[in-house]
Amino acid sequence: MEIKKIFFLLIITFFIYSCSDKIDSSKEPKIKVARSFLELKVNDSTSNISRGLQAFNNEGHEILFNINWGLNSLQIYNLEDSKLIKEIFFETEGEKSVGRIFGFHVHSLDSIFLFSQRTSEFSIIDTAYNIKDKIEYTAPDVYSNAFVHNSYFLSTPILIDNKLIVKTHIQGNYRSMTNAELEKKSISYSIDIKSGETELLVQKYPEDYLNEGLKFYEYSMAGHEDQIVFSFFGDHRLFYTSKEDENKLQSTVAKSKYLADKLPLFPVNGAREETYEYLFASDHYESLLYDKYRDLYYRFAYPQQKFENIEDLQRFRDAPDSFSLMILDGDLNIIEEILFDESRLVPNNVFVGKKGLYISTSHPLNPEMKEDKMIFDLVEVKM
Repeated sequence: MEIKKIFFLLIITFFIYSCSDKIDSSKEPKIKVARSFLELKVNDSTSNISRGLQAFNNEGHEILFNINWGLNSLQIYNLEDSKLIKEIFFETEGEKSVGRIFGFHVHSLDSIFLFSQRTSEFSIIDTAYNIKDKIEYTAPDVYSNAFVHNSYFLSTPILIDNKLIVKTHIQGNYRSMTNAELEKKSISYSIDIKSGETELLVQKYPEDYLNEGLKFYEYSMAGHEDQIVFSFFGDHRLFYTSKEDENKLQSTVAKSKYLADKLPLFPVNGAREETYEYLFASDHYESLLYDKYRDLYYRFAYPQQKFENIEDLQRFRDAPDSFSLMILDGDLNIIEEILFDESRLVPNNVFVGKKGLYISTSHPLNPEMKEDKMIFDLVEVKM
């Protein structure tokens, strides 16, 4: 009789755990990659590889902004019918001058921020090219002007209480930078969009980033007003701030399964090819994006690339043969990681939209690549 009772309890226990497993798995996000989901026709003056993309939801209608460095312009596409709505050509002289545009950020259709690398100034315009404001600021000592680049270690500016948090670079010789020097440097600073006053963030570079030797300093920044997250080129960890403790830079391990445990060091005395190999063909991380629609983060990881010559290395800058996409929840837990290794996608040509993450297919080795079209695969994450 006792044996029957024990057997019955085991069956019940197994059933409960099985049901629990089924319930948990039903809550797991469903991830799907739709190939060639979006196609946008481009004119003869527009490259099929963009230098910056941002989608914006305008009262339920989604539009896409594309920067054109060559023409110093900003194109606006309707994502519902894939048609070009308009192109704003920016002037570099006169009363409507906004300079040469390096990067942009669409806060609203009446507040489009335009950034230049040449001057400590940014402009705010609307889609009719009315200049709403021009803000002059002074970058803190030994720090660069706001570095807003829409296709390189993406770092979207974050506006909190009229203060715009922007990415920056430390000025000086990085090859001679020591850990003791780097750990005293702020990661970023804010610009008051009313007064132009700047203020360094209290958060400093990770105190152990250069403990084992020199590593590339570059980082990507993403988040929202309650959380800012930093992803560094040579660190498996993600670093973040939160409203609960704004003065503390916290960290969590978010390692790609396709990267080695120990990431390589910068070849201080290396020739140009060795430097390129480190920057473009070694294990490392690049852009981090926040998905406000699903409260997710996307982290791009780059496993070691095989190459035959320096031309391959130069191509890897925009178009590596492989990369992985890490998908993390709002608490920075890894949900999934997908390896793309078909020499098909351009991971720096990405944007987040209502339906998911769009990644360009304009890889030069992709046989389906079209010179006159920007074509995107869509990574859908259904929560």
